[in-house]
Amino acid sequence: MAHKGQSLMESLWKDWIASSAILEVNKSSWKAFQKLGYPKSNHERFTYIRTRPLEIKDFVKPVSEPTTPIMDQETSNSSLLCFHNGNYDELNSIEGSEFSKFSISKLSQSKNKQALEEEFLARIQNNTDNFLWQHYAFIEDALVLDIPANTILKEPLQIQVTQSHSQKQLAAIFPKVILNLGKNSQAKILVNQNILGNIYVNRSLDVFLDENASLELVRLQNGSADSLELNHFYIDQKANSNLKLKSCYLGSKIMRNSMEVHLRASGAEIDIQGVSVLNGSLQAHNHLEVYHHAPHSFSNQEFAHAAMDKGQISFDGTVVINEGASGSNSEQLIKNLILSPDVKMSGKPNLKIFNDDVKCAHGNTCGQLDESEIFYLQSRGLSRKQAEDTLTKAFVEHLIQEIPFPKIRASIDAKMLARLQVGA
Repeated sequence: MAHKGQSLMESLWKDWIASSAILEVNKSSWKAFQKLGYPKSNHERFTYIRTRPLEIKDFVKPVSEPTTPIMDQETSNSSLLCFHNGNYDELNSIEGSEFSKFSISKLSQSKNKQALEEEFLARIQNNTDNFLWQHYAFIEDALVLDIPANTILKEPLQIQVTQSHSQKQLAAIFPKVILNLGKNSQAKILVNQNILGNIYVNRSLDVFLDENASLELVRLQNGSADSLELNHFYIDQKANSNLKLKSCYLGSKIMRNSMEVHLRASGAEIDIQGVSVLNGSLQAHNHLEVYHHAPHSFSNQEFAHAAMDKGQISFDGTVVINEGASGSNSEQLIKNLILSPDVKMSGKPNLKIFNDDVKCAHGNTCGQLDESEIFYLQSRGLSRKQAEDTLTKAFVEHLIQEIPFPKIRASIDAKMLARLQVGA
């Protein structure tokens, strides 16, 4: 209940964080969020998205029972970690052969808790993303996944993340995960994110790669026609580290991914690939910022978007090559496939270069299926529907086929093609 002189939102916030483990972060972030408020339509970070539906001011914590695992083990030795509404679901998790090689803990139990809290606030001090401040105002704790130095995980680590709510009133959740890979460590991680019910999810993932660390991260996002989803990614890489990030999006009522990447030292490399497939009135929006701080760093962004009905997709990506980043290389390629006349697609690749000794390129294409290619396939005996399905399948699978895990790849492929009614 709101007290005199308090807004409903402020009263809700105070009740929400009553048992928070990171109160100082909550309080500082709340002050910033109050000052910024919800973003207006002319906010440069939200050019292609209507933010009014995200201006929620009354919500409850989600209520539902843990769900059974949705994803199969990629191998019989894989560890499958299940998280439900921000909590570790030990009952449904499977401890594989390499479970002892990494650790999972809560931020509140970390010996570095104070330093991490200070790092949060210092890092986002000048951030103008209103929803990131809201996230930090409401988070109550965080999960920390540590892969120690010189650790090599030969089996893929699978993580199932489910947010669900079984009641009609809008629920909200603000989960945070911190992923640390120590020096010379190697890992392959598969994440299956699912949202079930009328729920607002404002979450963040921080990834830190130490020197010579290597990570391949594959994400499948599966929202619903009722869900509102904001994802904040912060990626920090040291010398000669390598990150391959592949994301597959099936959309939500509104889904927005915000990614901030810092290549801190020479030899740091990141390869970001994304596939979005939408139908109905689902939306998927991507906002990326990649900063090259050091010489001979490399970044690549390749996104493929396909939508039908009234789907909406946008991409707003900026690469910044700083003055000291000589010899760096950056590429952006955005491809959009429009399958219905009411689809809305927007793209804005952007380069900011402050060094002459670099190689940079970007491209953005948008269009429908090629009629000449459809005609050719029909001349080979295919019906028009079969020809359209063949071309759509090739467009979507171009990036999916690079996922090196057969079971997960097949599952993602089937879900994405079903969204576009390929083969129906």
